[in-house]
Amino acid sequence: MVKQGPIGRSGIPKDGFLEEWRYSQLLRCHDELAALQALVSQPIAYDQENEILVYRFFKCYRDLGDFYSDSQLFPPAIAAAMGASLAMLHGATFQHKDYLLQLDPDSPSLDPSQVRKPNYRHELGQLTP
Repeated sequence: MVKQGPIGRSGIPKDGFLEEWRYSQLLRCHDELAALQALVSQPIAYDQENEILVYRFFKCYRDLGDFYSDSQLFPPAIAAAMGASLAMLHGATFQHKDYLLQLDPDSPSLDPSQVRKPNYRHELGQLTP
């Protein structure tokens, strides 16, 4: 699958996929994280200048939004599996300064108090199936 990032008003693509690419590289570069690659779609190529990301998908891939839209079913097992996968990813990477540096090499500080805290209230309000 090929994804292209949104083009800004200036005609230049916005940085939409750099974090996704860096995260995939993090999982790929550390042996202790290699098993987690099976939990996420695998980007295989990234063109930062044109903001294009190419993915290898699972054999049985189906877009979750399409599934929900077509079936009108919302199985708790899907939410549980996604939550368990996110918990595994988070648990394996939480508070590893070397991982943070790889994900954000321009980070001015590794001090957790200086890291931008997510605004869950705002972000959760925008969730869709």
